[in-house]
Amino acid sequence: GDGVTGTFQTIFDWTQWLSAKVTWAFNVIAYAITNWRDTLELAAVNAALGIVRFANQTIYFFTQVIPGYLSWFLDNWKDIFTTIGNFTATLFTNMYKNVTGFFKGVWSWLKGDGFDFKWTSLTEGFESTLEELPRIAERKIGPLEASLAAQADTLGKRFSQGLGEYLAEQETAAESATEGIANAVANIGSQLQTPKMDAIAAPDSPIQTMTDQIEGIGAAAKATSDQLQALFSGSAESQRARFAARFNAGQGSTAASAAPVPASATRAMRENAGNDNLMKQLIELIRTGTNRTLEDIRDGIRDGGLAIAGDI
Repeated sequence: GDGVTGTFQTIFDWTQWLSAKVTWAFNVIAYAITNWRDTLELAAVNAALGIVRFANQTIYFFTQVIPGYLSWFLDNWKDIFTTIGNFTATLFTNMYKNVTGFFKGVWSWLKGDGFDFKWTSLTEGFESTLEELPRIAERKIGPLEASLAAQADTLGKRFSQGLGEYLAEQETAAESATEGIANAVANIGSQLQTPKMDAIAAPDSPIQTMTDQIEGIGAAAKATSDQLQALFSGSAESQRARFAARFNAGQGSTAASAAPVPASATRAMRENAGNDNLMKQLIELIRTGTNRTLEDIRDGIRDGGLAIAGDI
């Protein structure tokens, strides 16, 4: 929940802070090593300044501070002890007054006269007889110390300025590197995207090609049977017409339609009609058998049963 998120956020912030401090420390070390001459010069001047300053402070302490306070102590040692005694007596006297006054107030409160107590300061009535401490003159900085201090200040400012510029450059370089890495990762991500490809048409399979060829053969067979049927369907009518024409031509009479038809003509017409019916049945058988055979072959090929085509 929020507690876990806050904990991880705190750890992340602390890690970032530590990373920034470690990076800063390494950058400072790198600058100091790179500019080792300036670093060594600054360290040497500061070391010399420290030695000279310590020596001057030691001389000042033993030659001015200690003698001044020692002289004051020799002149006021009696007043020192007198003041200590007066302070102790005043302290205990005021403490006694406070304690006795407190219990008197309690006794007065128990009697019903009210609680009357007034606190007395512990240092009330104390007066010091000591003279003021001597005013020790401030230490005067010598020419060597002043020169070293000025040189150390100049070197320190130059070192600090160079270090600041170096840290700024490193920060800029880190930002540029981070941006470059981000751009590189973005470019890699865009390159890894799946390219768009047009749909590839699947090639016709051999089975589909064979099925189409068989269907073409069936269509051709059906067309042939239709043509044969059309050819022989009108054979009986044509024969009757021819026999009637011949008969009329042989008689040469306009009332030929009323004359009886010869037996030979009738028999020929009956035979032609029988032949016509037989031809129709044959054509229908061929067409039905062809269509059924083609359907069996096509279904066998689609279902993988190629054995059917072999049996046929």
